Amino acid sequence: MHRNNWRLPVTGLRFLLSVVLVMGIFFRFVNIDRKFYWFDETYTSLRVSGYLVKSVKEEIFKQPVVSSKDFLKYQSISDQKNEIDTIKGLAIEEGQLPPFYFLVARFWAKLFGTSVTAMRSLPALISLLQFPCAYWLCLELFESSMVGWVAMALVSVSPMHVLYAQEARPYCLWTVLTLLSSAVLLRAMRLQTKLLWGIYTAISVVGIYTHLYTGLVLIAHGIYVFAREKVRVTKTVISYILAFVVTFIAGLLWYLTLRYWQPPSLPVSEMTAASRISLMPLFKRWIGNVSRIIFDVNLDALSSFKKTLPLIPVIVFVLILLAYSIYFVCRHISKPVYGFILTLIVFTSLPLMVADLILGGRRLSGSARYLIPTYLGLQLAVAYLLTAKITSTSINTWQQKFWKLVAIGVFSAGVLSCTLSSQAETWWNKGLDQGKYAIPIAHIVNQADSPLLITDREFGEVIPLIRLLDPKVHILWRDQLQLAQIPNGYRNLFAFYPTEKLQERLEKQYNYKLKPVFLTSEVSYETRLWQLTHK
Repeated sequence: MHRNNWRLPVTGLRFLLSVVLVMGIFFRFVNIDRKFYWFDETYTSLRVSGYLVKSVKEEIFKQPVVSSKDFLKYQSISDQKNEIDTIKGLAIEEGQLPPFYFLVARFWAKLFGTSVTAMRSLPALISLLQFPCAYWLCLELFESSMVGWVAMALVSVSPMHVLYAQEARPYCLWTVLTLLSSAVLLRAMRLQTKLLWGIYTAISVVGIYTHLYTGLVLIAHGIYVFAREKVRVTKTVISYILAFVVTFIAGLLWYLTLRYWQPPSLPVSEMTAASRISLMPLFKRWIGNVSRIIFDVNLDALSSFKKTLPLIPVIVFVLILLAYSIYFVCRHISKPVYGFILTLIVFTSLPLMVADLILGGRRLSGSARYLIPTYLGLQLAVAYLLTAKITSTSINTWQQKFWKLVAIGVFSAGVLSCTLSSQAETWWNKGLDQGKYAIPIAHIVNQADSPLLITDREFGEVIPLIRLLDPKVHILWRDQLQLAQIPNGYRNLFAFYPTEKLQERLEKQYNYKLKPVFLTSEVSYETRLWQLTHK
């Protein structure tokens, strides 16, 4: 295969890909503040502010009641905190998250503020770098500008990439670094210059300080390098080992930082404590997440069969297309090329899947955000398949027309998915049900006259709701309930998702009757909001 031997064959195809690319850019910014600012994003704002959950509780509990505005202090930039506080907060409370993205986000927040629009604009802008990085990777891998164009178009309207482009978390940056490090690795292996290997090392270090699962990408790269060199100690192997060692040492420095700042006996945090997922929902998540790189209408593992049934043929078609793409690249391109794609797909997903099957726990492989490198490998295979089929001169006319229809269908599915998502207030990536109850509950409480909201839930469960409340809403939270009596002067009292202990206390000690106001039935049949009236 000669470099750049595939070119955009017709003006119409070039125009189609350009339009798709522009639409992908549009979807990354349209209604960027519309979706629910969920649990994880509120923790991004907390880390950017430099506060600890512990310090928030200590300050809040000093007051008899607080307003929603008082809580937002801990979601904003303050002169009292600095970058060291951001790093310290991560090290103490969220050690699984390296600090690079959060330091960049703090710098961004100093310039543009901490509104939802400002915080999400940063990942949206970063996501634009996915396009040139995907294009360059395809040039290095396939030696084809045409595959690069198709890959850019696929990434631009991929529902999953668009969703994470509008989420104030590190995943977009991780996507860019995965694509970039892969392109640089292939170029370094081809040209064998110290500069390129140095750049690859630097990108890997930034990657490991952006997301710890960059380690899986490095392992996939390493297996590819050793396979290409037939497990011989060559210049390429030595260069890769040096890059890996430097990255490992950099990661070790973060681990030592954790050990320095974390208390000797650290309890399981809100961020790491999560309910286990049984095997069947896990399998459904695997299938659902894979299909979301092309088509997504907000199905999740707990969606009803009635809602899922009409979409099964589409999901099956997407899965067949992905499977055939892998088969096609293995049959029609050289081993070094399909070997790279396979190692990226397998070794960034299989370790998580096997660990979940054997060890159980949080089922990390069921979370799409942890398998982004895997999905990028699948998209590379699809890009090659579609390009080969629609530009081939060796297949008959009706086959070529069929594959052009498939390509149009794939892009149309992405555009439709992104259109639906752009109009929604919540989506599957914002938690299974958090937005589904927080938004209507906030609406109910905000409409009430002189409301007081009582809750004993953890900070992470409360703050996403509080961000939606009007300043007139006052909150009585956890240890504040130890104070004498519930304050007078409020016309409407609500209890948000109270524990059984709090319900019993409100009924027996304070003589209130609890009336269910909002029942969530999407995920579990639980009353999330009660109204309090005197017996």
